[in-house]
Amino acid sequence: MNKYYHFTSYNNLDSISMYGLVPQNGDRCKSIDDERCAVFLSKGMDKTIVMYASIYNYYYHNSGMIGLKKIDDYKKSIIRWEKSLDFGMSYNQTSDMINKYTKAIEEIKKMVTYKSFSDYLGGDGCILSISNMNNIISDYPEDSVCNNVIPPTNINVVVLRNKMTKEIIDSRDVVISYFMSKYDPRIVMKDIMDQDIKTNVGLYYQINTNYMIYNEKNYEIDEIPIDFYNYFYGKVKALNY
Repeated sequence: MNKYYHFTSYNNLDSISMYGLVPQNGDRCKSIDDERCAVFLSKGMDKTIVMYASIYNYYYHNSGMIGLKKIDDYKKSIIRWEKSLDFGMSYNQTSDMINKYTKAIEEIKKMVTYKSFSDYLGGDGCILSISNMNNIISDYPEDSVCNNVIPPTNINVVVLRNKMTKEIIDSRDVVISYFMSKYDPRIVMKDIMDQDIKTNVGLYYQINTNYMIYNEKNYEIDEIPIDFYNYFYGKVKALNY
């Protein structure tokens, strides 16, 4: 049976442990003008790396000073298109381009409000694994969707256990690093047709070198049913905040 993965923030775990993963169109979807209402998943560890790298690179190239620079450039483009009417440019084409840049500005304005990549993802969080589901659409494995509620009984929290200290780590970034340690980036990129996505994966392997630490030599991977996790580990985590 295929295994799928889903990113979430810690503050969602109470709800997920009670009601499961419910299809929705969240802030991250809206930030990329994605109107789908679904539970968004990635099929397998390798495709989860692809999706995470793509999300990270989208955030990086549209936030902070880079995002503000894009807004300024788009505003200048709007002015140029407005002036093009004086030189006989088609009104419909001009209007379409102005609308395109205006929409892009509004989307990036939302992006620059996020303080960090973690903030963009809804706060610090973990990775959930989903199994024993046969109604997941995987036309694009890194961007798989489920249009139905995924019950808590099908959901686990992915954790790493330090082989020496037995310490449990559930951090989303750390678990992604472990996933990365299992794959040569050339293998992950091998079947990616979209050059931009392929570039995203290569760059993320250069940026996030934590996979040199969080790997099978030092850690073992485990999964904890979300109801048990939320009852025991969730309470401990809440007390530490």
